[in-house]
Order: sequence, then C-alpha cells, then structure tokens
Amino acid sequence: MIINSGKKRLFDENSTHAIMNKLFLFTCFGLICSAAIAQQNFQTYYAQAREAYKGGDFVKFYDMTVKANELHPYHQGALYYRGVAAALTNKPDEAIKFLRDAVLVNAQFDLSIEELKSLSGQKDFETLKALQQDLRSSIVHSDTAFTVKDRTLHLESVAAGEKDGVFYLTSIHRRKILKVNEKGNVTDFTKTGQDGTTSLLGIKVDKTKRVLWACSSPMPEMENFDTTSVSSVVKYDLRTGKLLAKFTPDASVKSSVFGDLILNKKGEVFISDTQTNTIYKVNETTQKLETYFTSQEFWNIQGITFSDEERYLFIADYIKGVFRYDTQTRELIQIGKEPLV
Repeated sequence: MIINSGKKRLFDENSTHAIMNKLFLFTCFGLICSAAIAQQNFQTYYAQAREAYKGGDFVKFYDMTVKANELHPYHQGALYYRGVAAALTNKPDEAIKFLRDAVLVNAQFDLSIEELKSLSGQKDFETLKALQQDLRSSIVHSDTAFTVKDRTLHLESVAAGEKDGVFYLTSIHRRKILKVNEKGNVTDFTKTGQDGTTSLLGIKVDKTKRVLWACSSPMPEMENFDTTSVSSVVKYDLRTGKLLAKFTPDASVKSSVFGDLILNKKGEVFISDTQTNTIYKVNETTQKLETYFTSQEFWNIQGITFSDEERYLFIADYIKGVFRYDTQTRELIQIGKEPLV
C-alpha cells in the first residue's frame, strides 16, 4: 500500500522530491558517470526503484536504491533515497546513517516526509534533525565590497590585491583577469586570451613578491572554446602586467583542469587538478609542475587551503566533501564523518 493520504508523495512531480529526482539523474550523468554503461545501469536502477515505490513494493524499492548507491556511493540523491528506502523496510539504523550522509551534502533534504515517520522519536533521528537545522542556519557577516556590471564575464574567483581595497577577479567566459581599484573601478589586468590563456579560474596574489598567480583551463563556457587547448598556471608581474612564467602539465598527462591554487608562506604554489585528482607544486627552478599529492580516495578535488601553521592542507572534493592532509605524517582523513552524539 502506497503512503499518500493527500500529502506530497516521494515521486510527486509537484514535490521537492521531483526536483531531487532530476538532480539525482542529471548531476550523476554530468559529474559522476564517465562511461555510458554506468549511466545506463544507474538510470535502470533508478527507474526500477521508482516503479517499485509506486507499486508499493518497498523491498524492491530498497534493493534498487542500494544498487544505485553502490554504483555511485557519494551521490547525494542515492544517499537520500537509500535512507528513505531503509526506513520503509524497517532498517532504522541504516536509514539514519544514509540520511545523515545526504544531509551533510545538502541540508535541504526533507526529513519530515511521511515515509520517515517510523523514525520519529528515535534519539539518533532527532539528533539528525537538530543537525540539519543547524546546517540550515545562515551566518552573515559580510557586506557589498564592489559591483561588476558586465554580466557576460562568468566570474569564478576573487583575490585580495597588493593593498587594501584592490581585488583581482577571473573570468571563465571572457578568458581574462580583471582588476578592481580602491574606488571600485574595474579594468582589464589581462586581455581576452592574452598569453594563450583559456578560462581563468583560481587566483592568488603574492604581496611580498608582487606577483599574481592564476589557473587557466579550457572550459566549454569560454569564448572560442578549443578542445586542443591545455591547462596552465600563469605568473604575472603586478606592476607591469607582464607574463613572467607559464607552467603546463607533463605531456604524459592526457587531460587536466586546474581549478584552484594556494600559496604557502614561502610563496610556493600548489594547484589542484580536478581531472587527475592530483595536487601539483610549481618548481620554479626546473620550470616544471611536480606531483605533490594524490589519492584514490579523491573523486573530484576542487578548492585547497592550508591551516594557519601550514601543517594541514584542506582539500575540498566536489563529491565526497572535505579532506585533511597532514603535511608531516602524510596522513589523509575525511572530515565530517563523526558519529551522531
């Protein structure tokens, strides 16, 4: 018997879950599935899970969501639906575990639906709901610094400049770096495609050496997209705007997307490559990019930053969350997997 009672159904086209359905498929296909067979299998499991739910066969609904989750274990939709399916098949501990994993990725998942009623009152579930409310709380301590009127730029990153009130911004679409002065006036620091740059992504300013570093990677959204273009890391003189150096991956690396970079206190540059899940380090002596760290734990690394004392490197994975790398012991741990308390 299907739970309905006039309320929103899990797969009701007018419900928030319908939106998550589409996200469940679209995000997976666009970001996770790399092979056509994986896409087909995931879609098949999802379709079978949907039909089983509609038919009131919650055991099959559970079995199919488990298969989908096993195929893509870090996908938020698969985590959420597996939690719901576990609740419907009297597996409360499993339900709470997977619902928590889903909420840690996206705090907007609905925990008040009728399908989860059996979990109400359980200590771990109530703790999870409290955690969700905390994650949904907004903490705002910011104000408008400046406004860029050009809506065609597709801005990606911003970096504080060499003095207060100066900022540098990267444009994905226009393939250039912009400068904002103390009065909020915006000018081009580099021109479109200057020095062979493609989409500009991560950016940092070294105030001591008065240089600017930026990641350049070909993206479909950029002007004059060329599939033969390669990623690079560029170094500019802040005073003259002159290109000082340009670093590209070794020829053996088939594909790279340099998404972010960070400087340590020595001014050494570290870059995250979302394609190879590798963190590179710039060697200015050899004029090469050297592999600093990589791990099979990564799925799609993005932003990176050091702790204040630089013992730890924090690595954001688009799919799995945040990792902490110990630069002394070389230990890698995933943050945010602590048990409910």
